[in-house]
Amino acid sequence: MRAKLLRLTAAAALAALSLWVRAGWIPLARHRFDGHERNYLRVFLGEELPGSTRLYPSLSALYRLLGTLSHDPRTLTGLALALGLLAVGLGGLAAGRRLGERAGWITALLLATSPAQAFWSSSAYNVILPQTLLLGACAARGWWGAPLYAAACLFRVELALLAPAVGLVAGWRTAAGALGGLLALPLLATAPALYSPLEVLPVNLLLPDFLGPLGSPTGLLLIAATSSRRRGRGASRSRQSRTRRGAPRPPRRSAGRCGGLRWRRSAA
Repeated sequence: MRAKLLRLTAAAALAALSLWVRAGWIPLARHRFDGHERNYLRVFLGEELPGSTRLYPSLSALYRLLGTLSHDPRTLTGLALALGLLAVGLGGLAAGRRLGERAGWITALLLATSPAQAFWSSSAYNVILPQTLLLGACAARGWWGAPLYAAACLFRVELALLAPAVGLVAGWRTAAGALGGLLALPLLATAPALYSPLEVLPVNLLLPDFLGPLGSPTGLLLIAATSSRRRGRGASRSRQSRTRRGAPRPPRRSAGRCGGLRWRRSAA
C-alpha cells in the first residue's frame, strides 16, 4: 500500500512538473501561429488548402474535423499540450517495461524536462502527435503497438526509418507498423510542394527534434541499453541451460507413514 502511494505521489509530481514546463516556462498565452503551423490553423478554421509536404493531408483532415466542433485556436494548442503530457507517461511506460521501473521514471523525467519536447507540446505542427503515437506503440508492444506505429508514420512518414530502433524497444511485431509510411507516400507524391519529398526528407532527418525521443541522443542511449540488456539475458539463459543439462538429477523421494509419523526415504 505504501509503495502504491509513493508511486501515485511521484506520478502527480511528475505531471505537475510536465505541465509547468509546457504551460508556464513556455507561456501558451504568447503562442503565435506562424509558418507552416499557420496553414494548419487556416485548415482548422475552414479554409481549403492543398496538401503538401508542409501540410500533411492526414493531419489536415483531423484538424478540419476538429474545426467542425470549435473555431477557437486554443483547441489546437490544448490538444498539443495534452498530447505532450501523455507522451511523458507513455515514454516512461515504454522504458519501464523494457528496462525496469527505475529506468521508466528516469525516462519520464527526461521527457518532462526536455526543451524540444516542451516546445512541440505547444505547437499544432505535425510533430507532437506522431511522436506520442510512436511512444504509445513502444509502450503497447507487440501487434497492439503496430497500428499506433503505422498511424505515427501516416502523420510523419520519416518515422518509418526508426523501425530498427522500434524493433529493439518494442519487438519486431510493433516495428512492422512502419509499413504505415507507405500509405503516406502516395499522398505526398500527389500533393503540390515547393520541393520534392525526396529533397525534403533528407533535410528533416538532420533535425532530430522532428523524429522525437527515439531519434535523439537520449533515445539512442535507451536503445543501446535495451540491446545490451537483451544480450545479457540471452547469455544468462544459455548458461542456465548448459548448467541444467550437465547437473545430475536429484534422487526422487517418496513419502510414507510409520506409527503416525511422516517419514521420507530415497527411492533407489
